[in-house]
Amino acid sequence: RGVQGRPPAAACFHLNNLGVRRLSFCLTALPPLRMLLLVGSAHGWISQSQSIYGAQISEIQDQMNGLKSNRDVVTQLGFLWTMPEAVDDSTGLGGGITWAWNPELCELLKPRFREGILGQDFLDCDDYRAAIAHAFDTWAANNRHIKFLDVTRECELAGLNFGPPKSAKQLGQPHGGCPFAEIWVTLLAIGSSGRQLTESDETLDVAAEKLGDNARNHVNAQSGSGKNPVATAKPFIRRSSTFRYTNGARPFHNGVVETYAGELTFNTEDVCWYMDSAFCSQFHALKESLGGAQSARILVDFLTYGLMTLGLVFYLVFFCRIAYRSLGARKRKVDEDGDDEFSCRERVTVGVRAVSHWNPCVLSTFLTLLIVPPLLNTLIFSPCFDCFDFEAAALHEIGHFLGLGHPDNIPDNWAFPDVPIAGPLPGNNSFHAGIGAAVLAGRRPTRGEFNCTNPWAGVRPGVPPGAEVEKIVDVYDFADGRLAYSYPVRNAQMEARTQHNPLSCLTDDDLEGLAVLYPDCGDYALSGAVCHKQSMHIGLVRVGVYVLFPALVSLLLVVCFSSIVHQFERRERKRMQKSG
Repeated sequence: RGVQGRPPAAACFHLNNLGVRRLSFCLTALPPLRMLLLVGSAHGWISQSQSIYGAQISEIQDQMNGLKSNRDVVTQLGFLWTMPEAVDDSTGLGGGITWAWNPELCELLKPRFREGILGQDFLDCDDYRAAIAHAFDTWAANNRHIKFLDVTRECELAGLNFGPPKSAKQLGQPHGGCPFAEIWVTLLAIGSSGRQLTESDETLDVAAEKLGDNARNHVNAQSGSGKNPVATAKPFIRRSSTFRYTNGARPFHNGVVETYAGELTFNTEDVCWYMDSAFCSQFHALKESLGGAQSARILVDFLTYGLMTLGLVFYLVFFCRIAYRSLGARKRKVDEDGDDEFSCRERVTVGVRAVSHWNPCVLSTFLTLLIVPPLLNTLIFSPCFDCFDFEAAALHEIGHFLGLGHPDNIPDNWAFPDVPIAGPLPGNNSFHAGIGAAVLAGRRPTRGEFNCTNPWAGVRPGVPPGAEVEKIVDVYDFADGRLAYSYPVRNAQMEARTQHNPLSCLTDDDLEGLAVLYPDCGDYALSGAVCHKQSMHIGLVRVGVYVLFPALVSLLLVVCFSSIVHQFERRERKRMQKSG
């Protein structure tokens, strides 16, 4: 797959993100039928089952209609949380999905945030936890069956709020953290294996490893670090014969592979983070409007060095003019002792007086142009552009816990051939015809358009006709580097991006996927994404400080200099009057 539209020197299907093994065949060697299936795929949303294990839409539709499949249950619709029937059953979605925050994260994250002001850091552990809670709540706000409960305080009161990777592993949950929490929010253990299961099931163990590999490596292409991901969602999975979907339906055959716990990890070693999503999203929007991150970087650097050059040229001309006056121009008018000689003291006096007669506002403005642009580039733009949105990263990873995959990484995420049962075909991106048509028309889908008792009946490959396309992803042939096919991309939170991510909300694409995976048969099922945006104004305050403070200091220096010179001139004038 090409990066930003450029074909790599050798680009076949990277069927695992580690790049350790590749298929021995390339696109040109595919059978004609398979070629057509791949070309037909386009960007909507995609489940983990489709993305990693090649679950086909037609197979899932047969599964929902009670038809038995000869494929392993791992390759069928799964990796979801069950909805128990009894109100007192806390399994899966029952009572909400609990999570807890590893306190060891706080001190490790603190130096990774570059949003301080003049060396003072105004973010603390409460802000980090609040961002994670807001990310969980954003998903919960878009489906009434999904709820997340923070049990960190309960873990602290019980003395159980500790766990891997730095502390001892506890019993009770597979992640080894607080046993009250189904999801353990902790730091990324660099180089961890990603194997998540404790039960003895070879097929599931391989499946879990692929989920872990995908979680650890999907950000690498976007992060620029080349080694470690910035955040991961590692689900723990198991076979279930009692699984129940949110619409009350149960699997007809073989059960389901369900997610029952997870580990949400953040890199605290070789990446940096930012918290003010609303402010930094403007820079990422600039990147998108200019067609790429490199173009945005060039523009900002051009403006930075352009303004600095303007200030530098002004002061170069300014000091040349002052030097010209000091070296002899109009020397008769400043020959203070009348000896027809121009002493060094008199030359300096001429230069100083010439400087003092300039408007202080003009001098301070051009001095500010020398100081402020590099400050803004280094301390304002770079943290937003080079670091990662903490809340958006959490929001994205939580989507993986709920069963959604990367719609723009097909077939890169496909587990075949490392996992043979994932073949022979990669999964397709999907959209729901009824929901898609209703959203494009600006209305709610009717009961006929979205059958909540059989939500996959209306699922189709690709994107809805007439939907706005964000970009085109190209896939290149391994043999000769030529373009093999392209497919459109709809804007979605679940795209495989984190660093240049302007989204801290869900899109209609994400909500549609959530509605199909966790169908809501109530009268008030959501059809439009809900996002409660939170403006922290950290960026605006920092801009104000790094613009106003240097400007005021520059103006103060110029005014003080002028005042000293004028005071000196008045004193010299009085001295000359007395001596005359």
